[in-house]
Amino acid sequence: MPNSSEQLDTVQVPKYRYYTASLLDGSVIMEVPFGGVSWERKISTAGAFSGSIGADITQDHFDLYNSTIPGKTALYVVRDEVCVWGGIIWSRDYDISNRTLSINASEFTSYLYHRVFWKTMTIPEAGTSVKTLIENIISSAFTD
Repeated sequence: MPNSSEQLDTVQVPKYRYYTASLLDGSVIMEVPFGGVSWERKISTAGAFSGSIGADITQDHFDLYNSTIPGKTALYVVRDEVCVWGGIIWSRDYDISNRTLSINASEFTSYLYHRVFWKTMTIPEAGTSVKTLIENIISSAFTD
């Protein structure tokens, strides 16, 4: 039977990798060596991701600008070659004094929170049931 020190020698530290991909076609853009990463999965709302990377914009060999475009780029967290989190990059901030780029993303369900309805609905007549109102909204979404 192994003792506790032998068991500690066999503990493997998980390896995390972070990939960005196009939301349009799913193609992988690049692997990003994030640091200071925090991510979560949620049931009742979209889980969040935050991370940063040292970025000298004068020597950007990662092309971080084009590979982290908010609203157009997906982000995946891979642990030991298994994808454990995925979402959409919604914001980024460059700190010029520290030369770091901070990224914020949310799980894919966050798309629903960012969706904008462009069509203005007319006010329903008095006495219109909720069921009829919802059916009209769905119907107009598919015809526009």
